[in-house]
Amino acid sequence: MGKRKRRVTLAVLLAAGMMLLLLRGMAFVTFGQEEEATVPEIPGITVDDVHVNGCVDCHRKADPEKDYRISTNLRELAEKGKHPNVEDSIKTIPGDCLTCHSESAAKMMGTEPLASMLHRFHLLGGEENHFITNDRGQCTHCHALNKDTGEFSIKSGKEQ
Repeated sequence: MGKRKRRVTLAVLLAAGMMLLLLRGMAFVTFGQEEEATVPEIPGITVDDVHVNGCVDCHRKADPEKDYRISTNLRELAEKGKHPNVEDSIKTIPGDCLTCHSESAAKMMGTEPLASMLHRFHLLGGEENHFITNDRGQCTHCHALNKDTGEFSIKSGKEQ
């Protein structure tokens, strides 16, 4: 078979193969009928924000047996000698925590920065992590978006 005949035969086979692929693919792809996009539920952005005070809206005393407040956790850590007693100086959480746990204060004092600590607690551990399984790891439960500037801030509030 000559070179020209082989090229023509190859071109015809390729064209036929492409036609078959296109025809078969039409069963999977319908042109002009795209799926309608769904908007994800992002608290404070696409749906109402029910956690306007951040940490303290979730870390609450559910009942006498279930006290998830940050102050309770800090008191237990202080009793074990793992954290100084800050009961009198912490009025808003996590705002007042930044006194010792901001990036700069943490370097000077040898403490862990709040951002890395809280992101580790809330975003690692997969399905074992309550924040991921129950709250979908939503950043806007803890952070507020300023819609004018596009900047995020940390929500803070008084314990309940």
